[in-house]
Amino acid sequence: LMIHLTMMKDMPGQTDEIHEEDLKILEELGFKPHPKNMYRNYQLASCAPFPGTELYNIIKEKGIESLSQYNLYDGSKTTIMKDIKDKI
Repeated sequence: LMIHLTMMKDMPGQTDEIHEEDLKILEELGFKPHPKNMYRNYQLASCAPFPGTELYNIIKEKGIESLSQYNLYDGSKTTIMKDIKDKI
């Protein structure tokens, strides 16, 4: 049975310590972040507050200007959330 998990990081309220603990739990369960273990792997994406979502609206209400930097919406890279999650 092949199991692939997709997870998000840099969520509001998530600390680096919580993220590290999540990764530790995945490793203990036998999940690897690459396809070498084809039966248990995972994908880790950064949270991206896309226009029209509740998270986007919350950030917009805070007056954070970075929302117009659309290069920060690629979940495979560091997104806007890495820099602003402590401000929302």
